[in-house]
Amino acid sequence: MPPGFSNDYFLISQSISRSTRKYYHRALKKFLSWTTTSSDSLRRLSDASQLDALLVEYFHHLFRNGNSRGNRQQAVNTSCAIRLVLGLQSASFPHSTRALVGWDKLQPVNQTAPMPYGICLVLAERFLLRRDRQMALITLIGFLGILRISEVLSLRWCDVSWPTIVAPGMLRLPKTKTGLNQSVMVKEHFVWTLLTRWLTETKDSPKCSKSSGQKIFRISTTTYRAGLSSLQKSMSLPVILTPHSLRAGGATRLHIDGESVETIAQRGRWRSLVTLRRYLQEGRSLQLTLSMPDEVCQKASALTTQPQNILMVL
Repeated sequence: MPPGFSNDYFLISQSISRSTRKYYHRALKKFLSWTTTSSDSLRRLSDASQLDALLVEYFHHLFRNGNSRGNRQQAVNTSCAIRLVLGLQSASFPHSTRALVGWDKLQPVNQTAPMPYGICLVLAERFLLRRDRQMALITLIGFLGILRISEVLSLRWCDVSWPTIVAPGMLRLPKTKTGLNQSVMVKEHFVWTLLTRWLTETKDSPKCSKSSGQKIFRISTTTYRAGLSSLQKSMSLPVILTPHSLRAGGATRLHIDGESVETIAQRGRWRSLVTLRRYLQEGRSLQLTLSMPDEVCQKASALTTQPQNILMVL
């Protein structure tokens, strides 16, 4: 938990995720080291205006010493951690909040370019040609389920509700960034065909079955990110798309197909419609800037029309 909280404050500590607590702890530790202020004196500090001025000075220090996206996130985490420790709102720190706005104007945060559906299918097919069904499935499920890669890699066989004649397949998400016990729907039948074959391949373990708690995929986020980047470089793509491009691409595809913002928010589990609208608007604009080799574009166009054809390489 962040410095400044004892174990007596475990309820407040549990209101944020373990990973967020780790980031807050790290950010506040660095801030306190810079200010040479103890955590106890920070908790007793009653003049928010003095702390606001101190944060402004610290943010300028971070900007001048790197001006990187990581330093910007460090500034945000520091502000959030201090507000959590002191029980204050962002309105209590008007100048440091405005300093972050100025940071964004001087160094805009570039949104990840959404992956077009056709490119997603081309990458999945290339993975299949390499006999790597695991990477292909992660790519397809991340895109079509509008999932974060961490959510895809956390899926277990018991989280899968297999499609029937009357109902599409569903994936249960026991724990996500936005809450517990959520789910996503994947309508594309060719994905379920691939998943069934992957289940057959992984049945070397007696624990692996449709009802087991064993994870579906056996790689880390770092490994997937490296594999996706390596494949794109081998194809000489001018822009290297990231794992988050899958989630962004899935949402943008639904928007282009005419789905309402409310429907996309529900499927992608976005809390703010305002944020999602801006996200989709920027996403469509960024997709227009993507330039791919003619051969890749032709293949992407063909697979978009008949996506089930990627099964032909099996």
